[in-house]
Amino acid sequence: MINQFKNYLKEKIQITDEQFDSISAELKIKKFDKNEIIQYTGDITKHGFFVCKGLLRAYSIDNKGKEHILQFAPEDWLISDRNSMNNEASVFFIDAIEATEVIIMPNDFMEQAAIKVPCLQPMHTRLLNNSIRFMQKRINMLLSATAEE
Repeated sequence: MINQFKNYLKEKIQITDEQFDSISAELKIKKFDKNEIIQYTGDITKHGFFVCKGLLRAYSIDNKGKEHILQFAPEDWLISDRNSMNNEASVFFIDAIEATEVIIMPNDFMEQAAIKVPCLQPMHTRLLNNSIRFMQKRINMLLSATAEE
C-alpha cells in the first residue's frame, strides 16, 4: 500500500524513490471494517488518511438525527478533518462505507515532507485549492437547491 501512495505522488510530481523513502517512515497502514467509525465528532485527531482501497466519508449529524455528507474519499484520495489540523475538536464523523485500507499520515506530513522534498509544496497547494474549489461548488449547489431537491 505504501507503493500505491508513492505511485500517486509520482503521477503528480517528480519524486525519486530515495526522496520518497526519506519521507515515508511516519506513514502507517491500517484496515477498517465496513461501517466502522474512524473519527467521531469532538475528537482531536493527529492524522489524515490516504485511501488505498475502499471508500470513506465525512459527515455530520444534525439535532434531528439527519446525516449531512461533506465528502466522500474513494481510492487514491486524501481525507482529513481540518479542525483537528488546527488542534480543535472535529465537527465531522469519518467512517468506512465499505472495507477500507488506508495510509495514516500525521497532520503535518505534507508540510514536513515538503521541507525534505520541496516539489511537494506546489502539489499540496494544488490539492488544497482543488478541495476548496469542490467545496465551494458543493455549497453553491446546496444553497441553490429547492426544498424538493
